[in-house]
Amino acid sequence: MRIVAGIIAVLAGCGFQIPDDDGPGSVTAGPDAAERRDSDGDGFLDDADVCPNVVDPQQRDHDGDARGDACDVCPHRTDPGADQDLDGVGDACDPRPATAGDRIAYFEGFYQPVSWNAVIGGDTWAFENGAATQARTDDAYQLIRDDNPDLGRVTVEARFRVTQITGDTSSRRSTGIVAGYKDKDTYWFCGLAASGAQSEVDAGKVSWGLFGNSFDYNLGAFGDAMPGDWAVLRARTSTAANGDGSLECAVERNGVMGSATFATGAAVAGDVGVRTNGAAASFDYVFVVASP
Repeated sequence: MRIVAGIIAVLAGCGFQIPDDDGPGSVTAGPDAAERRDSDGDGFLDDADVCPNVVDPQQRDHDGDARGDACDVCPHRTDPGADQDLDGVGDACDPRPATAGDRIAYFEGFYQPVSWNAVIGGDTWAFENGAATQARTDDAYQLIRDDNPDLGRVTVEARFRVTQITGDTSSRRSTGIVAGYKDKDTYWFCGLAASGAQSEVDAGKVSWGLFGNSFDYNLGAFGDAMPGDWAVLRARTSTAANGDGSLECAVERNGVMGSATFATGAAVAGDVGVRTNGAAASFDYVFVVASP
């Protein structure tokens, strides 16, 4: 018995540690094990990992709230992180915060070039400093993300800034998002526009007509110039029981707001993208929620 007791005492004195059985990313037990744990095995220790339970080697945190994009229920908004219906979309950005079933389709922070398609205009978009920028004012330019299957009903938030518009006041200038994109002659638009010297918020549909593309839209006043500081756009598509659809569109910049609603006459189905026409603009992010 004295020999056994002596062995136990020696082992205890050596500070031998028993491996933790938590799997990949676990560390040996000890007083500082929690500080040295990498629960998701992505190479970032939990105490410095913005998503400690989600593999996230890029560690991006667009809104700077210490919850990384990969695990944030509202990656573009600084919010408490509440999600009362537990559907993965935070209350601050959920179109139906008390009804489960919505999902984050994607969040694009434009940290690097994207694989979206330049369907109108050339591939003139630049991706740097966390923004997608189209610097030309001579024509229309449109980027579309191809989702298959189509997302259906969506709520879209985008942050954008118009830096310059063409001086040709006889033409319409616009910047915003595209929803329900099917082809270059069939899509819905929500954004900030200028007609003459006045600015407005437009919601409408582009379609092919007898004499080329036709833009049918409704507008709301916007009490500020089209170029200016960053603005936040919110668009939502919906479908009534009879199959008729609608597009709600709102733009806010430093307390200046405008909105418009357009009856689409049919369900808005198709892809989402960004667009400029006669305007140089940058997009900081595009956030899309898909609803059943």
